Amino acid sequence: MKSAPILTLILFLAAKSAVFSQSVPSLVDDTDLKLYVGIEDSVNSLKSKLMAEYRDLVVSDPLMASGKRFLEIRSMAKDQGSLADKVTADELSAFRHLEECYESYQDSLRIVKTELLVSELGIEKFNMIRRAIRENEEVRARYEIFARKEEVAL
Repeated sequence: MKSAPILTLILFLAAKSAVFSQSVPSLVDDTDLKLYVGIEDSVNSLKSKLMAEYRDLVVSDPLMASGKRFLEIRSMAKDQGSLADKVTADELSAFRHLEECYESYQDSLRIVKTELLVSELGIEKFNMIRRAIRENEEVRARYEIFARKEEVAL
């Protein structure tokens, strides 16, 4: 009778999932959903700004030839042996500096997103809303309405 505990577990998980799916819309109110959309919008705006700054850094570096050389070096970076033969020390130094800048931008984005989540919504509520958007059609529909309104407001 080893199948009885497994069957019990499966039934329990199915029931829990059904309860979550049915109770989610009442747990996710419009105020929290609008706040979630606002946080996403703020993070996406910052990401766009940081990526534009990063592109400007890459393009403006004379060793990177308007970004073309950067892309070539990045594709070669996977094979460290070919880098030494095809990249000058100055180009490699510039490339590594640009990669460090990229990591710095990514870190900044993670920090800002975390601070916004903690201060404005709370991580648990954020995760619950994100899961509800993925798993519940009613919540997803409300989310899409608020997201469209946010785009129009811009």
